[in-house]
Order: sequence, then structure tokens, then C-alpha cells
Amino acid sequence: MLKLIPTLLCVFALLSACSSLPKTNQPNNLQLARAQQGLNVYGQAIAKPLNLISNDDVLYLSEDAKQALFKHVNPKWRSSHKYRALIDWLKSGEQTLMLYRNDYTRTAMQTIRHGVGNCLSLTAVFYAYAKALNLNVQFNHVKVPPRWQISESQKTFLRYDHVNAKVILPFHGVEYVDFSAENFHPTMPMRTLSENAFKALFFANRSIEYMVQDDVLLAFRHGLAAVNLDPHNSNLWNNLATLYRRLGHHDLAEISYQQAIHLSPSNIVAWSNLAFLYRDKGDIEKAQEIDELANPYRNNNPYYLAWKAQNAKKKGQLSLAMRSLKRAIQLKSDVHFFYHQLASIQVENQDLAAALRNYRKALRLTDQPAYREHYIEQQAELEKRLQQSTSHRL
Repeated sequence: MLKLIPTLLCVFALLSACSSLPKTNQPNNLQLARAQQGLNVYGQAIAKPLNLISNDDVLYLSEDAKQALFKHVNPKWRSSHKYRALIDWLKSGEQTLMLYRNDYTRTAMQTIRHGVGNCLSLTAVFYAYAKALNLNVQFNHVKVPPRWQISESQKTFLRYDHVNAKVILPFHGVEYVDFSAENFHPTMPMRTLSENAFKALFFANRSIEYMVQDDVLLAFRHGLAAVNLDPHNSNLWNNLATLYRRLGHHDLAEISYQQAIHLSPSNIVAWSNLAFLYRDKGDIEKAQEIDELANPYRNNNPYYLAWKAQNAKKKGQLSLAMRSLKRAIQLKSDVHFFYHQLASIQVENQDLAAALRNYRKALRLTDQPAYREHYIEQQAELEKRLQQSTSHRL
């Protein structure tokens, strides 16, 4: 298992089947065709289609890149030797140093040239190198512990996926290559992804990056490309629906949310976004129906509760924020960020001793340098304030 750089992404709500949620209409073939082609009510293209075929395709590897690889790894070696040599080369630093950046999804060649990318980009690089060496390599979707993320300004839940690679070695079994080794264990549920499904996640990532930058049309073009590469992925339809909504095409947004739900009735994020859409359209009764039935699922999801606490804190509702976080920790006690959130509220409440205890817990629960540095700084500041407070009392 390759441990190089920490990573982003991966959210899946851990939910049982939502059989008690309200039924929603399944889009007909004509509606789906419009949504999948990006056509408005008049049959006109909402945005120019994205050209998915180029020399700089997601997994394309140039001849120069291959020759650089072959200087260190002989493609004629046995598979186990090639795999080990590839891993050693990537770890050695002789290959272009690659820096982690969670908002930087790029093709394999762009990642090699620029030396920066997120875990999806780095997995694309490894896969392209392994393919060039004729190794039996596959992509995996990994069902990791979830987190919820929301686009605050648009009241929209965003979905991400986590991927890694596996190499099947004759007589040596399976080796996993994951660029988030601290968050991955081989016992986690996984399923094999096709190249098209991986590329769909690539375009979905690029879509979200453009959405965060408020370039909605480019986000839409990439989101549409993702759905067309993997039309059976519920999460991609949810993301596309969000983009339709931001572009003001509420009819296509509703169709796309309904398709996301048809593909995965337990996709609580799509249900939540559909409720947001109905509120936008003034259909409060439908929105409330979804909310009433979805809330029991949400309120047993610690990541949703943490998001709820974050919103409550912004509104100055510190008691509600505290209750939500304590419930989240009760449901899942090994998430460092929950303790950080709780400590920040306790600081506002001037409960510095409790805040210090929770920052210490947060520090024990993470190995990620950036978080550890922040928590150590917070601890030092709180210890200083507590010491000053004690001195003043004396």
C-alpha cells in the first residue's frame, strides 16, 4: 500500500434503504434524453458539449513519460518486480515530485507536468504507468467513512467519491495503491470501476471545482460529460441536477434528482436537494413531506449533525450547535473534526478547560500534519489563557 500524500474526497451517507420515503416519479425516456443531452425545453443545447477525446485524455501517457518510466522499470521484468520497482521509483523522488492539492483534479499527463494534483489525479498517474508496464491494474471505488459537505450559498449538498488502484500479481495476490493510506484499510468495502466510470468521477470532480469558482457553464459541461460516461451513477445525476438548478432549469433539475433517486432510493443527499428545489419552486408541501420522512435518517447521520451544528453556530444558536455535536460524537466518537467544532463553541462560551480537553482529543485522533499543527496551536493558546486566568485569581 503506497502512502505518499493525504487526500480529499469521499462522501457516502451510511443509510439503510429508505423505503418509507415518499415515492417520486421516474423520468420517462424523453425527459431523460433531454437531461442527458443538456437540451432546454425548446430542444436547444444549454451549453456547448465537451469534447471528451483528445491526446491529453484523462489516462493518456506521452512517449516521453513512458521513456522516463522505462529508464527505471524494465517492462520485460516479471509483474511482481515491475510493481515493486514502480512503487520504489514513485517513492524515491527521482520521478517529478507531486504535491497534494485537494481542489486540483487533472489528467495523468497534466499531473506529471505540473507536479500537483489530488488523489484522483495521482491514481490516474499510477494507473497510466502501470498500464504502460502491462500490469494487471484496476480502479476501485472505496466505501470510506462518510462526511457531508454543503455549498452554503446554494443550499446544496455535494457528493464526492474516493478511488484507489489495485494490482493483481500472479502468485502474489493483490496489492492496493491508495494515496490516502491513513483513511484506507483493505477490509473496507470496494468495487471495481471501469475506465469510463473512473473518467466520469474525474469530470464530476472538475465540475465541482468549476462550481466552487462560480463558473456554472463550465461546471455544467463537465457534469454532463460525467453523466454520459456513467449514466447509472446516482451521485452524478444528483450533481447534474444541482447544476441545472443553478442555471435556472428547474424542470431538468427535478428530472435529474428523480433519476438519481430512481437509481438509488437511499440517496438521502438527492432527496435533500430535491426538497431544496421544491422550496425554490414554492412547493412547500412537497418539500415538507420529504423533510419529515428524511429527518430520522439525517439525524442518525453524525456528519449531517455536524453540518447542522456548523449552521447553528453561524446563526449564534450555540446551545443547538452543542446538542448536535454531542449527538454526533455519541454516534461516532473517532472523528477529530467533531471535537474541534465542539471546542470552538466552548471557547465562545468561555469554557476554556472543556475546549482544551476536546482539542487534545482531536489531536489524538488525526495524523494529518495540517490538522495537528492547528490543534497544537489551539492547545498552546488555551493553556496560556487558562494560566493567565489562574494568575489573575491568585
